[in-house]
Order: sequence, then C-alpha cells, then structure tokens
Amino acid sequence: MTIAERQAREAYDREHPWRHISTFTEDMFGMICELRLSYDREHPWRHISTFTEDMFGMICELRLSYQGMATDQGHRRFFRTNDRWYQIEPPEELWRYAPIIEWRPTGTRLAEHRQRSVIRRAEYGTHEYRGGRLYRKPKSYKLYWRADD
Repeated sequence: MTIAERQAREAYDREHPWRHISTFTEDMFGMICELRLSYDREHPWRHISTFTEDMFGMICELRLSYQGMATDQGHRRFFRTNDRWYQIEPPEELWRYAPIIEWRPTGTRLAEHRQRSVIRRAEYGTHEYRGGRLYRKPKSYKLYWRADD
C-alpha cells in the first residue's frame, strides 16, 4: 500500500466512523455501508439481539471477526430487507443469525428495483446445469427494454 493509498483510507475512516449496529435507523433503508461481524464459538448468538426492524434495505461491506481477529472481506456489498441480509454481487443470502456488531455508511443508496433484482437472483440463482455443464441463466424477459407497441 502506498502512502497516498494509506492517507486516503485514513481520511475515509475519519469521514465514516464505525457505529454500533443498534444505531441503525429506518431512514437508512437502501444505504450502502460496511458491516463488521463477530463469530465467537462459545457464544455464536451473542450479538443477534442488536438486530432491529429498521435496518432493512441498507447495503453493506462485510467484515468478519473470528475469535477476535478482524478479517477484511474485500468490497462485498450487502443490504438488509425482510429480516434478511443479501450480498449484492454475487447475489447470495447472508446467514440469518450472523452476529453483526458494527456498521458504517458509505453515503450511497441502492434503488428499490435493484434491491428486488438482487433478492430474486439470490433466491433463484444465476446459474443452472444443462447437459451436465454449468451455464449462466438468461435475464428474464421483463428486464429488457422494449418499445411501445
């Protein structure tokens, strides 16, 4: 990491500090944010009580913590809706009882139609087997632009 990259990351950290998950409110639906999780083998359910109903629709970057050691998971983005967290790309549903302890916003929101698209792709999958080979599923017809008849 170069000095400029480190300084940019430190400036980002100052602008977007980590906050406890209980501070996540309803007006943050669809907001892109980062998440920090904590997995404790002895008490895996410890932080589940911090989930609230007003955390739906927020997009997040996932950070995991195994036995107290923080692990950066890159630029995976997540959002919450209908009591579930979804990873945006590749579309996938996050474990329902993931012990999220902290979050921080990035200041960007995801449109509702994009949230629905991610949920659909996470539930139905983006690939399928045909003739023993794995292929990407085609987009559904309604997603294509079509001129008025």
